[in-house]
Amino acid sequence: MKLAFQFGKIIKYNSEKGFGFISSAGEDIFFHISDYPVTEGEHLVVDEVKFVFFEYVGQAKVSCINRLISS
Repeated sequence: MKLAFQFGKIIKYNSEKGFGFISSAGEDIFFHISDYPVTEGEHLVVDEVKFVFFEYVGQAKVSCINRLISS
């Protein structure tokens, strides 16, 4: 299975619980803090990100989240 990066924006993030949602292609996709590299720092709502999206055991899964740097 080939995994491809998709792009989206963090629209919600709960720092106390360590999860949030990324909006991409009209869908809100759940993510967990463990899928966001520590070196990227704290999530900020409206951060634009790229990520890998796939289904695992019938549930959506996001991994390899990277913050996009604006120039």
